[in-house]
Amino acid sequence: MKNILVTFFLCLVMLATIFPFDSLEVNAASVSWLEQELDGNEPFILATEDALSKKREDITLADLETIQILETSVEASSIPDKISDYKNLTELIATSGTITELPDSIGQLKKLKHLNVNQNNLQEFPTIVLQLPELEYLDINKGNITEIPEEITGLSSHLKALDIRFQQLITLPASIFMTSWGNSLSGELSIFTTGNQLVSDIPANYLDNFNNGGNMLEFYNNPPGDYHQHQDQLVYKGGTIEVPLNTDFNQLTPDKSQLGLQSGIALFPQHDFMYDDDGSSNNVLTNGIATSVGSGYITIKSTYSTNSNPFAKVRVPIEVTAPVKGADVMVQYQNSNGTDLATPETLSGNVGDSYTSTAKDIPGWKLKTTPANATGTFSDKAQTVTYVYEVVSDGQGTLPVIPNFPGINNDKAPDNTLPSNTMLLIQKNITISSGEKAFTLPKTGDNTQGSSMLIGGGLLLCGAALLSRRQTNNK
Repeated sequence: MKNILVTFFLCLVMLATIFPFDSLEVNAASVSWLEQELDGNEPFILATEDALSKKREDITLADLETIQILETSVEASSIPDKISDYKNLTELIATSGTITELPDSIGQLKKLKHLNVNQNNLQEFPTIVLQLPELEYLDINKGNITEIPEEITGLSSHLKALDIRFQQLITLPASIFMTSWGNSLSGELSIFTTGNQLVSDIPANYLDNFNNGGNMLEFYNNPPGDYHQHQDQLVYKGGTIEVPLNTDFNQLTPDKSQLGLQSGIALFPQHDFMYDDDGSSNNVLTNGIATSVGSGYITIKSTYSTNSNPFAKVRVPIEVTAPVKGADVMVQYQNSNGTDLATPETLSGNVGDSYTSTAKDIPGWKLKTTPANATGTFSDKAQTVTYVYEVVSDGQGTLPVIPNFPGINNDKAPDNTLPSNTMLLIQKNITISSGEKAFTLPKTGDNTQGSSMLIGGGLLLCGAALLSRRQTNNK
């Protein structure tokens, strides 16, 4: 009996080791309401415990509603959807994380005055903040935001400061600088823009002299040696640009791969540039058109900057060369078998010039295929443009005759070659004239009547011959 009890006890110990039932109950009980409500977002759970000085197991919805300031102390990858539970928040700080977007539920924090998600990874401007009626400070620096919406001026009654440093911006809405910001003593919005590549026209003295360096802003390189306010400079990395005479730079787009920044930082891809003739090379240029052969300069500038902004433009050397004659373009007019239907045309021009070919109206034929290279550019290689035609049916079986072209369809044209622009149609009734007399060949369908007349005439001739012979014999 004793051995049985010992064995039973050992089995219980082994079962307890393999199946820790009590631990399952403890684990189930350890998932608190707060953890479930915040989807296990540990940085915000910890921040809530710190704000309330309570353990997560003891925290209720009523507790969340009492919190006015919430600040994460560890990196967060997201903001929980139930952030709306903290309905009395006035300040939310979640910095130095990997947050890429803000949940729509943030728009329910109607008392929020300060939102700080600096040094995260926001991909777009969080437009949900436009629904916050008391927001005064918006800090969203360091990310990949490429545009600030015009609608931000809708916050003009209460927004005081906007931190957009180290984003991917090249312009700001002009409406920002024309709006009166009611919650600011100066009526201007405090904007911190360091580390973007702004080229747009921002009025002088609008921004401060400490938080706007690293851009290409016309009026903010003060002092030039100040690390915090030093502006970057557009530079050109290519060689002399060679163009033929009569080139219109106004129709050309600069090669962005040959442009860069003096700092060595890569240009943001949304930059757009244009050529600008500043008049300093009027020996070769007139209003951006190469009018004389020789050397000179032209300016490449941002399309979003003013002409006077020295940081967003760069002068590049050009060489205007005499035009080079291009190879001819032959335009052919053929049927589907490759036979010419009209005399080919030859187009001539200089390399780089544009050409335009046109189809011809050819009697008895209609255009079937327009070539892809009907328009193009002359180059140093010969080109052929071929228009393909098909027969036009008249419903009676009439077919157009293909004319002969000396040196094209035949080695030698016959004496009766028609003019190259003439098409001869086969007709059912052809009248041939000789002097004043004329006769008509029988029409198709008149064969029966003609045959009868010939047979009758033949019989009469035979009868007359027999009669004449008989009379001779009787003599």
